[in-house]
Amino acid sequence: MNLEKGQQWEMDLYERAVAIMGEDGVHTYATNAMVMLRRGLADCVGEDRLKKVAKYRASVEIALNLLHVLMGDVSEEEMQGLEELEEMVCACED
Repeated sequence: MNLEKGQQWEMDLYERAVAIMGEDGVHTYATNAMVMLRRGLADCVGEDRLKKVAKYRASVEIALNLLHVLMGDVSEEEMQGLEELEEMVCACED
């Protein structure tokens, strides 16, 4: 499967999932994925922490993509979040 076909397949899958799950189902999926990531990060220590939480991160990535399909563009909110991150980074660099 080439990259373009793979991306189209992925987007089609997200759209089908949102159609089946609805807003409440996507909310529940996203909440559960984020809870599992939080638990995984809290429970994992040592050098293998990132490797151990990879599956939870992948679930959160999927949840975020489902939310993107459900909610559409959130560029303005994302830009605001990036500006807040920049302020935090700049404050730590000083």
